Amino acid sequence: MKKAVATTGITGGLLGSAQTVAAAEPTLEINGRNSGYYTIRVNTEDVAPKEGVSNSNISHPAPGISWLEGSTSDGSYHNYVVNGNIYAAHLRGSMLIQRFDMGSYGLNRYGDITVSGQDGNYTIGTTSKISEKSDLESTDYIQATNQCTGDMNGDDTDVWDGEGSIKIINATTNDTQMLIEQANIK
Repeated sequence: MKKAVATTGITGGLLGSAQTVAAAEPTLEINGRNSGYYTIRVNTEDVAPKEGVSNSNISHPAPGISWLEGSTSDGSYHNYVVNGNIYAAHLRGSMLIQRFDMGSYGLNRYGDITVSGQDGNYTIGTTSKISEKSDLESTDYIQATNQCTGDMNGDDTDVWDGEGSIKIINATTNDTQMLIEQANIK
């Protein structure tokens, strides 16, 4: 999408020409740090491939829902335009998932963030704040107002109280799978 921007002169008048500027797109970026795979579920069908992916990486299993699926390698980048929020991420390997230029997405979103897995670690950031809820061990803690960190040991589940949308997931699994979900949206 492009927006026209009008330029004003020194006297405050509107100049006769308009300049076209590309609008910021709400981007979801996946940075692979080793071999792995991901399935990220978002609450919108308004999704498009941007870089490193194609339409074959996107499916729509139900109305209003999209799944983004792909494999990563060390240094690979997969970028999607997503006009919605992450509600689940199923991961294996080591990757950093970030949202950029989200606009108003996630500002009024609240819900438990549940992390399930067997062996690995994670950091999750939201657009607002995060707090402890249940099933947390001494290695699971609040790192900042809107960020938590934890370890998966054995068959583990950690539950955080999330305010705002998931903005960052930094996760590493040791040849196991990790599921991160934001449910119970209020």
